Amino acid sequence: MQESTKYQGVRAAVRQSRQQLAALGSGFSSRIAAFRKHRSAPEQAVVTQEFHLLLVAWGIEDTAAIPRVIRGLRLRFPLFGFPSAAALTAAAWQQSPLALITACLVVPPCLLGIMTTAWRISILRQRRFLPFGRWLWHCVGLCRRRA
Repeated sequence: MQESTKYQGVRAAVRQSRQQLAALGSGFSSRIAAFRKHRSAPEQAVVTQEFHLLLVAWGIEDTAAIPRVIRGLRLRFPLFGFPSAAALTAAAWQQSPLALITACLVVPPCLLGIMTTAWRISILRQRRFLPFGRWLWHCVGLCRRRA
């Protein structure tokens, strides 16, 4: 009897966490499904050729708005950089497994955010679409740029 009341709070927290994870999973699944349905391969080829269609897909109304959008995208760098720097600093300072696990969970999504933001800025500056994977190969110098 004593044990059931003792662990009741823990069970409630676990139950709530389980519900939140299920909600996150279903939300993620629906977003992935919408992303996959959003554009077919032929539509993607058209977007690759027509830059203004890419702007419309990204919600940019006019080419005159590109400098404002680039400035807004640059504001994302500190948003992604500070959490990863804090997590890495904490991991180096504390040298505990918990700090290391936290850094391992925080840094990769932040780095992905930094890379995708840099990719979008690159596309908007060059006014030419380049798929993310090919852009990564260009960044490390394994592909030559096409004219």
